[in-house]
Amino acid sequence: MTDSFDRLPDAVTEIFGEDATAEQAYDLLTVDVPPTAWITALETARDTLGCTYFDWLSAVDEPGTGFRVCAHVAALPSGGSGVRRLLVRTTVPHEAPVLPTAIGVYEGAAWHERETHEMFGVDFEDHPHLVPLLLPENFEGHPLRKDFVLAARVAKAWPGAKEPGESEHGGPKRRTMLPPGVPDPNEWGPLKGQLPPAPARPARGARAAGERPVRRTRTAGEATPTTPAEPRRTRSASQGSASQQGADAPWHTAGDDQPLRRLRSGGPGAERGPGGGGQRPHPRQRRRSRVNDALDVALRLVIVFAVFMVLPLVVGQTEHKVMAHMQGRLGPMYAGGFHGWAQLVADGVKFAQKEDIVPAGADRKVFRLAPAVALLPYLLVLVAIPVGPGEGAVGQVIDAGIFFVLAVMGVGVLGSLMAGWASANKFSLLGGLRTAAQLLAYELPMLLAAASVAMAAGTVSLPGILDAFEWWWLPWQITGALVFFVAGLAELQRPPFDMPVADSEIIFGAYTEYTGLRFALFLLAEYAGIVVLCGLTTVLFLGGWHGPLGADGLGWVWTLLKTGILAFVVIWLRVSYPRLREDQLQKLAWTTLIPLALAQIALTGIVKVAIN
Repeated sequence: MTDSFDRLPDAVTEIFGEDATAEQAYDLLTVDVPPTAWITALETARDTLGCTYFDWLSAVDEPGTGFRVCAHVAALPSGGSGVRRLLVRTTVPHEAPVLPTAIGVYEGAAWHERETHEMFGVDFEDHPHLVPLLLPENFEGHPLRKDFVLAARVAKAWPGAKEPGESEHGGPKRRTMLPPGVPDPNEWGPLKGQLPPAPARPARGARAAGERPVRRTRTAGEATPTTPAEPRRTRSASQGSASQQGADAPWHTAGDDQPLRRLRSGGPGAERGPGGGGQRPHPRQRRRSRVNDALDVALRLVIVFAVFMVLPLVVGQTEHKVMAHMQGRLGPMYAGGFHGWAQLVADGVKFAQKEDIVPAGADRKVFRLAPAVALLPYLLVLVAIPVGPGEGAVGQVIDAGIFFVLAVMGVGVLGSLMAGWASANKFSLLGGLRTAAQLLAYELPMLLAAASVAMAAGTVSLPGILDAFEWWWLPWQITGALVFFVAGLAELQRPPFDMPVADSEIIFGAYTEYTGLRFALFLLAEYAGIVVLCGLTTVLFLGGWHGPLGADGLGWVWTLLKTGILAFVVIWLRVSYPRLREDQLQKLAWTTLIPLALAQIALTGIVKVAIN
């Protein structure tokens, strides 16, 4: 089998028949065969070349040529050879796109043939179940055909929300115009002569053309009467300021004829010797102290920002590789050399090179602001998560840490709501509404589960919770941990709670219209949310930096290890569990999660009373 692969593409006619042609590009061998030899070519690839791994089957619409139907198969490594990839391709005419089914050669082609039939209209003879897979019932046409773009200007009833301009929509009608590079469908295409001509672009007004409008001024009769301002009230020296009158600090009387003078309540210079004197720090010392504090804060923020930029990327790369192994498929293995380690970097470069498109009917300001609103809250939450013992292992110690992180994480959901509303797209709007519906499900269980930990520790400070943590907390706080983690998955819109971004139903939900770096920011926000959720679960329920070997010098290792294990659980759930419906999520939250969280609070109260 390896010898046959080495002889290609020169021996293509000998292996695949006289009418076959082949070309080699990089590590991909492409073989073109006539439609009559389609099944024979696939059998040859499987039996002669050893391509037992079926990857995908799809088609490409080439005007003037036909549909190029392609099947990508591979020979897995054996005997020291690497992966051999083969693309078997044939062309069927637009008038009669018919091919025999390849299920008898590769059983995995069944789903792909259904999708190709639905998207391109290619018929696969003897397919046992060639029915629609993705599109709604009674949908007319095939979306990935080139002529469908022109035919799509004919209004079709769509099950769901209406776009501006469609019937039964209460909003203003969007101006219709031809997309750039697309000819008038009344002059070219299957609907030639059947449609009214496309309206011309109306002339722009003076404001749209950049001219400054005439400024309207008030006349003397239109001027609003002004009222004289009240005279400002002043205080005498003996009365002092309002803040001085309400202060709790002690007062010192220097004499009957001297005004009252407030002493320092603490800090340098608080204690005064005879005569009311006292030493104050030198101005240079105060400046040096402020500079040191500023440098300390800046260093912590830089470290938190670096962690924020690295850990989500590591989680994303891990998800790519773990999902590929769990699903038994080949992934991108070439970027960076070893195991495709630089694939995520290549994806980032790809996003940076993509065009930034804003829909014509979108609210531009809200549309552009939404990615930042979705991403920044997770950066702020990371500032408050301690990774080790002591104040030096946390970006900023916040006394009300639990309330801070839960409140700020809730702000991130506004990014999805803003994106769904501002995109002027029915699918985006549905995704935003689903996001709003999920708010009713997960916010209350998360808060109740976190309240149980605060009751057990006697504080709402995250470092304080870790200082009070005991290992025997693990068994009786496990219920709260499960409730918190499941509710967090719903907040992040991760499977099985990814209804707002269900690609088979609403394309990509609120993010459908986003491209380039803005789309990448939403993806980064998702993976940053995974890091934040796993980090908070580690701190609240798993002891954070506490480990079996102590925390001295290894505290941050235990925190990262526990966070990484939980991140793997998030990835595993995506591969293992199907998506729920919105009503199933609400039922799960209100009949299971909330009662469990309340029971956990009751148990915590009983244990605290018994201990005290």
